[in-house]
Amino acid sequence: MGIAIKSIAYGEVYNVSEVNNTLKLQIRSIGDEINTTNTPDFVDIVIQNGRYERKEHILAALKDKIDDFIESLELTSFTEYESNPAYGVKLKIPSYLKVVFGEKETPMDLMEASFADGSIMVSPGPMPEWTEMCFMYLNIVRSSYINGQKSRLLCVFPIHARTGYSFYEFTNPTYVPIEVQEFSEITITLRNIKGSILHISQKFDTVVSLHVKPLKFEDYK
Repeated sequence: MGIAIKSIAYGEVYNVSEVNNTLKLQIRSIGDEINTTNTPDFVDIVIQNGRYERKEHILAALKDKIDDFIESLELTSFTEYESNPAYGVKLKIPSYLKVVFGEKETPMDLMEASFADGSIMVSPGPMPEWTEMCFMYLNIVRSSYINGQKSRLLCVFPIHARTGYSFYEFTNPTYVPIEVQEFSEITITLRNIKGSILHISQKFDTVVSLHVKPLKFEDYK
């Protein structure tokens, strides 16, 4: 027997997930305000995963998390949020904190933000919509090798990250042999081309239409 996907309807794909939800800050000793002897040199500020509709929403989430960290140090110099038509919005952080830039994608990249004069600066606006290739894995299909790694790939299709529902129909679905003799449930996993899991908002039901049919002998080769 073989199985193929006929269509998929899904909600909003997260634009913030475990691959880009962390901003690293360096903690510096500035006079008597903070003593780094009893504090770490760096701290990871992690915002909640989800779909953020606007850049300033991500900045607001960073503000809350940075202020929570400052409060944990029992300090009172919190961040300051400012809005100005000339430069957009900015988040001024205390002088003993500094944004650390690295190779990993961060909320700064998502917002297309800059850091100067102790402030994170963002031009407000909606988060961009995007399309990328999605790899759907199904736990009951026969394993195959992709880039030298064994996996249970069912199909590849373009997934859209945008507001509301999206729908994709497979005009010529490929049937993949089912490896198990019987099953009571299946597990579907969606990943991007880098192998990271794609999360979809639970505010929307994801509906996947699958079709099972007998396969010819040559289909199992």
